Amino acid sequence: MADTLPAEPQEVMIEQGTALLLSVPDKTPEDVLGALSGIFKQHKPVRRAFWVMAQEKDDKSGDGQVLLIALEFSEESEIDAIISEAAQAAMEYLGDGEHIDFCLLNPDENDGLTHFLTQHTSAFYQRRLGGWLRNAIPVTEMK
Repeated sequence: MADTLPAEPQEVMIEQGTALLLSVPDKTPEDVLGALSGIFKQHKPVRRAFWVMAQEKDDKSGDGQVLLIALEFSEESEIDAIISEAAQAAMEYLGDGEHIDFCLLNPDENDGLTHFLTQHTSAFYQRRLGGWLRNAIPVTEMK
């Protein structure tokens, strides 16, 4: 199990022009993605979530590789709280030395990350239309 999260989320700005290598490895981190999906189901603003492994192009060591979770929100409420809760859940399944980062995805922007994720990968989580309503109404069997 990885270390606990810092009290405040750490924001890292990547300098413009920095190249990132993005990849989708053969081995899917099922436990981490399952935990994240469980959190995202509880929060209506989360529309879709994608995952890739990311590393700065100049980092040849491989130690800088992180699991990058890109989130698309339908509204900008509670973003920090949702990401903090998701990070805490994911930490349970990360090994020592493994890292996870979150970024926001804006499908209206046509940057390289958005294009790669939406055109060349599939979302591991996508809110079902009306899914929050189905989960809120208790189902009882009629006999």
